[in-house]
Amino acid sequence: MLFDDELFIRTPSEMRPTERVDELAVELGDILASIERIIYPEITFDPRSFEGEVIIGTSDYAAWSFFHTLLHALSDSHQNTFIYKMS
Repeated sequence: MLFDDELFIRTPSEMRPTERVDELAVELGDILASIERIIYPEITFDPRSFEGEVIIGTSDYAAWSFFHTLLHALSDSHQNTFIYKMS
């Protein structure tokens, strides 16, 4: 065994994680979060200052029900934002 401990125990209906999995999950979660902070610089997103393209993939019905409202809400405040609908 890789960790010298069973990580999952088979039951008749499922695989159950052992206490060791819970211990590893906490520690590995912290390690992965540290790696993510190193690899990816802190990125902040301010939707009020966004300028660019937004592509929304949606069904025709969903677009019909909210697209007009969305475009109206953004038309004055986001002059340099372009919204495209893909069905």
